[in-house]
Amino acid sequence: MPELNTLTKGIFASLAQHERELISKRTKEALAAKKARGEQLGTRVNLSEGGRAHGRARQQENARLHPANVQAQHLSQLLHEKGLSLRQIAHALNEKGYRTRRGCAFTGKGVQLLLLRPV
Repeated sequence: MPELNTLTKGIFASLAQHERELISKRTKEALAAKKARGEQLGTRVNLSEGGRAHGRARQQENARLHPANVQAQHLSQLLHEKGLSLRQIAHALNEKGYRTRRGCAFTGKGVQLLLLRPV
C-alpha cells in the first residue's frame, strides 16, 4: 500500500485491536458457558496415553472409511496382484486423479498402508 500514511495505519491498528478484544470477549463467554454446563476446562485427557490411543484409532477409522481411500484401496490391490511395486501403484493412482483423504498425492508408503488395511 504505497499510499499508507500514519493516519490510515493508526485506523487499521485500532480496528485490529478492536477485533482482538471482540475475539477475547467471545472466547471468555464461550468458556464460561461451557463451565456453567458442568464441563471441565483444561482437562488433560487428550494428553494421556489413552487419549492419544483414542485419537489414533479415530484417525485410522476415518482413513479406512473415507470413500476416496476405499476406491484407491481396491485399485491398489488389483495392481499389487499384477505385480506392480508400491511406487508404481502410487504413480498410477496419482495419474488417475486419486488423492488421499487430505487431498495429497499417494506415495509408496501410503499405498503400503492401504494394502495392509482389511477391506
